Amino acid sequence: MVEALQLSAMPLWVLLVFAAAWGAVWGSFATVIIWRYPRDESIVTPGSRCPACLTPLRWHDNIPIAGFLLVGGRCRACGQKIPVMYPAVETIAVLLAMIALFLLYDPRGELLPFLTGFFIHFTFFWALLVIAIVDLRSFLVPDILTLPGIVLFLSYNFIVAREQTLTIGLSVIGAYVLVGLVFNRLYRLLSGVEGMGMGDAKLLAMVAALTGWKGGLFALIAGAAQGLLVNTPILLLRRRRGEQASPEGDGKAARSFMRTEVPFGPMLAIGAFEYVLWGDSIIRVYLALADRIAWLINVSGR
Repeated sequence: MVEALQLSAMPLWVLLVFAAAWGAVWGSFATVIIWRYPRDESIVTPGSRCPACLTPLRWHDNIPIAGFLLVGGRCRACGQKIPVMYPAVETIAVLLAMIALFLLYDPRGELLPFLTGFFIHFTFFWALLVIAIVDLRSFLVPDILTLPGIVLFLSYNFIVAREQTLTIGLSVIGAYVLVGLVFNRLYRLLSGVEGMGMGDAKLLAMVAALTGWKGGLFALIAGAAQGLLVNTPILLLRRRRGEQASPEGDGKAARSFMRTEVPFGPMLAIGAFEYVLWGDSIIRVYLALADRIAWLINVSGR
């Protein structure tokens, strides 16, 4: 029987270089999806090109991060500035690959399970990044990421992790139903417009496919809380501007407050990311705080 290769047999610097290269390559592909998907363009063809003049990029100008620096942030053909989004997303993808590596790294473990977990968790982080940016820019949650993600992460849990497979499967269905049929319909009844769309439902189902019901519920609650903190000032500012633009005070701005569109996908993505990294610790702190508050209320009520 062949002995499993231990992770300690692989120098850490080799893993770091591999993770950085892997993250950079997929970061480059992420920019393609972010730019083309909202424009309903193919993410496969044609190859990389200048977004301004559509001139195909030379192979060395297409190297992630380094290519942007080589051309000084401008297209060689037309001289137009290349959006800083490209190197920024590629850099974030590299950081996500590093996070996935150190999240799972244990020199006492075996190499093959580590690599499997690394690929799965990086893909999860990468998908959250792309979905968040696309939704933020265009109010679209890409099905080309959420639907394959559901299949991939469910398969990982069923075949590799083999932990609570039935519960996780039910969690995916529950997440989709909860957002798609409950929250969306409830918000529509209150405001007359769609709230959390079916794209958000698929995103939460993708989160649950990897993290189970706890991760899905955490992402939903944390995303809603953080969304409230971020979006409320924005909505109030828009409402104030609307009232200033309508001196008659006809109440149109007030009635349209609930109808102001804000993307929820980025907040769900942040909540899911937080759960994978710190979810258990945050839940323990929350429960301890809740117990402390309950104790104080009980003492003060005597």
